[in-house]
Amino acid sequence: MVPPSGSPARAPLAVAAIAVAAVAVRAAPCPYDASADLNSLLDRVAFYEGDIFLDGMEPWADPERGPGPMEPGVQLWPGGVVYYTTSVYDSNVLLILNISIADIESRTATAAGPCIRFEPWSPGVSEDFLFITDQLTNSCCFSSVGRRGGNQTLNIGIKGNNVGNAKHLLMHALGFWHEHSRPGRDADIEVLWDNVTEGLECFFDEYRNETEFVQTDPYDLTSVTHISLNTWARERGQDTLRPRSPTNETDGQMLAYPDDCHKFYKCSGGRDYVCCCPLPLVFSAEESTCDHEWHVPCDTPDQESECPQHHVPDSEQCKYS
Repeated sequence: MVPPSGSPARAPLAVAAIAVAAVAVRAAPCPYDASADLNSLLDRVAFYEGDIFLDGMEPWADPERGPGPMEPGVQLWPGGVVYYTTSVYDSNVLLILNISIADIESRTATAAGPCIRFEPWSPGVSEDFLFITDQLTNSCCFSSVGRRGGNQTLNIGIKGNNVGNAKHLLMHALGFWHEHSRPGRDADIEVLWDNVTEGLECFFDEYRNETEFVQTDPYDLTSVTHISLNTWARERGQDTLRPRSPTNETDGQMLAYPDDCHKFYKCSGGRDYVCCCPLPLVFSAEESTCDHEWHVPCDTPDQESECPQHHVPDSEQCKYS
């Protein structure tokens, strides 16, 4: 499907990208072919974890292919600017989309300015853009994770026709996976495996980051990227997830992501610090190795630690420039 031209938008900013590779701790057969194209998935209405079009990414450990990261990394949108165009039939979906975009932009903004911006796309502005539609399936919602290159589709179906689901899909497009699969989740939530629909166990696999990015924020049951507690249950009335703390609940509508966006897109508004490697080497952001100097933002003036977003030796130190 060829997307329509949008209105002019500002030129893209400098590229900001991190490499996040997720691997399932518990491998299980999965009803998803990571190499499947979008058309074949639409024929089956089958997406990874319900709404993720992997587009060649393989985030779970497949014993036949060996352990370890199957995908080199999630690419972010340069400068936090997501260029997009729409082909939306339902005016209510368009309203929901506009509300969701405005909410993400406002809640992720810092005192120094915007962190995430959604800008109308037009030919020549950027090779990479998000094509948002409501016309590919009647009920299915889906998005890729992060920037996949070229024209990538985000579909808002009837079942996702609300602000919470629209924000959920936009967060996938920004580079976020589901909260319930994040590393260390078992300390906060229990998977009720006996209640999970047979064949969908892999949708509850726990992932671990094998590259430089480590998610340090507390597990958040109220995150907009968290699924409902009864998702993929065998029978009506059953839950598939149980919070370790009975006081914690999830509604999948909350916006508990500004800090994550700030870390991903380096838009805290703080000063820069230099990631230093043992002499004579300096750090390369492109290769994630020490061969030249590179700057990243700091939140606090007294921060002196290893660079959390990159592969660097333990002896490396960070100092303010």
